[in-house]
Amino acid sequence: MLERASSTRQAVAILDQTEIVPHNVEPYVRLQYFIVDQDGEVCIVAGREKTDFQKLDAVTFAAITNFPLSLRDSVICDRFTTLQRELPHITKQNEAMTLVEKVSNDLTVHSCLYSITQQTISICIEREFKAILNFSLDHEIARGAQFYNFGQLKLMQSEYRHRFKESQYEVQHGF
Repeated sequence: MLERASSTRQAVAILDQTEIVPHNVEPYVRLQYFIVDQDGEVCIVAGREKTDFQKLDAVTFAAITNFPLSLRDSVICDRFTTLQRELPHITKQNEAMTLVEKVSNDLTVHSCLYSITQQTISICIEREFKAILNFSLDHEIARGAQFYNFGQLKLMQSEYRHRFKESQYEVQHGF
């Protein structure tokens, strides 16, 4: 999708043509895709469910919380409700990450914050909000195609970085 689509609508069209193999662990782990383009048009795809296309601006936000999209009108998700209430009042990236931490829970595997204007992604693994991994989209594109798995991301945190340097080849190949 990233190589072929130049807009959210094109990416969703490609995803619509792709067979997603069920992993049989829903609703506990949801396959969700948060798709946004440089113009701020966003769509969230979760299995066969998807949101309407929406344009992000200074007061409009989009968030996913592993909560089934189809239940948003019938079941209250306190995490999503908290995001809806508080995110429109946030003006700084560190405030946004504090909110992401607030809505995380013991089952949270990872948390991400995407900044469209700064073209950055901030990731916390296993609720380690004191060890945020920051990625610049421009920098990652300049490095060329590569793959990070969650084991590598965990090792990239400052307290584990020495282990990553010592066994870089083995870690990158999943041994």
